[in-house]
Parts: sequence; structure tokens; C-alpha cells
Amino acid sequence: MFLVKLKNFDPLLDATSFLAQISFDNADLKFTPSKFFIIASHRSPRFIATLQLSPQWFTTFSVDNDHSSKVSLESFHDAILDGGSFASMTIHLLDKTNQMILRFDTPSSEIQPLHHELTLSPPQAEDNQIGQHELDERKYFIVKSKALRRIIKDLPIFQNDSIISVDVTNSRVKFSIASKEIILTEGRHCKIEGFEEEVETQFQIILCPMMFFLNFTYKANRVWFYKTKNNAYTLMVVPAYGIFGQYVIYFPFV
Repeated sequence: MFLVKLKNFDPLLDATSFLAQISFDNADLKFTPSKFFIIASHRSPRFIATLQLSPQWFTTFSVDNDHSSKVSLESFHDAILDGGSFASMTIHLLDKTNQMILRFDTPSSEIQPLHHELTLSPPQAEDNQIGQHELDERKYFIVKSKALRRIIKDLPIFQNDSIISVDVTNSRVKFSIASKEIILTEGRHCKIEGFEEEVETQFQIILCPMMFFLNFTYKANRVWFYKTKNNAYTLMVVPAYGIFGQYVIYFPFV
């Protein structure tokens, strides 16, 4: 069974516009029984940015099996924008025709529903597996958005020097590149959980393109950082829509 319906379109409007900045228009849509994803890739430097919405965000979310397809973000955005004056949107997937139908409705029987058809294509295989990596929830740190803005602006990050090493102990977080480092102490600008005394744990992140990551700092007051249990990725989690909706960026270790 597949039935997905929502009344608040804001996260989808925001994400289809925001993620298009890094993905050359295409992104994967992934529906699972426990979550909805929009998945976009930035190829160089490499990272994957996603919007993730829990079923509680939707009016109806009944998804029995995983469904993944690639879609044009511009077409998806324009369709949602066109239906913005309607009260609800229902998503239908037509597997045999590789189409996704968006139906917009109002409570009034005098107004006819609006339909948009979007063409789907096979998903990007590697990116589509991203949500299956399990978080190490015992160890993480939280940075205030104002402090993260300072890091993004003050570290001289260039295309060839884009990987930032993040070393964490129980008392401080150090962001560094070859030419400069910035240290945040526990309590004032960040919160550190689960790390042993002075044993350093290393994360790797990317904060380029600068404006893309600066925009994240205005979507929430704090940003969470985790690693996956297999040490394949550092995760940056931005709770832009409360506990049921967030942007999650995956930075592969290199």
C-alpha cells in the first residue's frame, strides 16, 4: 500500500529550492515505511545533503515498501508552488509509467483538484543507501549556530583545502585546516556528550560552498554532529522542522 498526504508544504518547497543549489537539479526521492527522504549530492568536494521527514509530519503516511526514484527538483518545486493555495497534497506513484502524480485538494467541492505529473527515473544507487548507515548515538557534539557561522566565515576554506578536521575531547571541539584552527570550549558555544577525558576523536566535515552551509545556520539555533558506527560518515543534523523534520548532511571520510 502507498498513500502519502500532507497539508504543510513548507519543508518540500524549501528543500527543493535549497538542495538544487548543489545537485544540478536532480535528486532522489525515497519513501520507506519509517521516513521520507530527498537526497541530493555535491560531487566535488563530495558530500550528500538530505531532507528527512518522519511519518508524523504527514497527514497520512502509509508506505509498505521502499520506493526510490530520481526527479527534477525544479519540476517538483514548481508543481508544489503551483498548488500552494490548496489545502492538501496527495502523492501517488505509478510504477508502470515511471510517473509521480501530485494531487492538490481543497475542502470546497466547487474547486476542482489540481494535478501535476512528474517524470521519474532510476535513483543514484550509492546515494540512495545513505539512510541505512547507523548512527553512533552515544557520542556527539552540538554547536550553537552563531558559533558555526563564525567557523564557516573565519576558516579560509578553498576548493583544494575543503576538508576540515574536527578533533573532539570531553572539554573542547577543535576545527582545523592546515593554516588555521578554531577551538570551542564545552559549555559556552558547544555541548559534548559521551567522549572520554582527553582522548581525541576525529570527525571530518566540509563547509564549502560557503553560502550553502551558512544558510543552514539560520534554519535552527543549534547543529548536531555524529559519526556512523562504521566510521564511514560524519553527520551534520539541522533540526529545521522540530523533531519530525531535519536536514542531514553526510560527509564521507577520506
